[in-house]
Amino acid sequence: MFYVLLTVISSLAIALILKFNETRKGDRIVVAGANYIVVSVPGFVIAKGNPTLATPWLGFALLVGGRFVAGFLLLMKAIRSTGLAITGSVARTATIGPIILSIIIYHEQPDPLRILGILLGLITFIFLGLSQRADAKKKSYDFGTILLLTLLFFVMTLNEFSMKIAQANHVEHGPLLFYLFGCSAVICWRIIAFRSIQGKQQASAAIERHDLLLGGLLGIPSCLASWFLIQALHEVPASVVFPIVSAGGVVTATLAAVSIWRKQLTRPAWIGIGFAAVAVVLLGG
Repeated sequence: MFYVLLTVISSLAIALILKFNETRKGDRIVVAGANYIVVSVPGFVIAKGNPTLATPWLGFALLVGGRFVAGFLLLMKAIRSTGLAITGSVARTATIGPIILSIIIYHEQPDPLRILGILLGLITFIFLGLSQRADAKKKSYDFGTILLLTLLFFVMTLNEFSMKIAQANHVEHGPLLFYLFGCSAVICWRIIAFRSIQGKQQASAAIERHDLLLGGLLGIPSCLASWFLIQALHEVPASVVFPIVSAGGVVTATLAAVSIWRKQLTRPAWIGIGFAAVAVVLLGG
């Protein structure tokens, strides 16, 4: 269970760095670009310096890489809008989507506990939505925030299910990760270059050293989380690892939000986060 604990800690480090970036209002796309350069390195190492991938899967990597960038940017925006606790809960309950799609496409048969987990996950969204309405600082129902969280949920669902597609087709893990994250990095830096050319930001302001360093720093726990997860799966069944990591992510993100940033959560938010923690445990059962 040691590597499971390290995976949870690495995931928390990722969340804290993202929250810090949103607190300082850093450049999201530069942070993302630097992060993806660092994260693509392990895939190159796993492929032993010769990452080869069939042409159709190169296109697949480009498509998913673009969605990874979208998910990353939505995640950071959601952290700024709703805080670390609620965003973390939505991101973790995104495991519901791949399960439903696996049932439909791959005809997987969920057991009663997973069905209950899916239902609790849906209830989570209701309570997190109510939390936005119940927030004393908000005078009306924040439709934009709910839309943001919903988009985050669906993009992360598609990203996770893409890994299921690759696994079902026996695509080599190392080359896929190298090209996927490499494509994400290329997309980010092309956006930065286009933004500078169009004059939307001055070149000196477009790329700050602090954003590059923070993105590179973010890449370290991202790499470690993947490596620790692989090690954990060698020692502990996946049905135990994934729910613990997901539930641990919800709980630690909530504790960090409350203790470090003094985030005041409404009662519906606490209930929704509790449902999220229970849901991810059942989904992994």
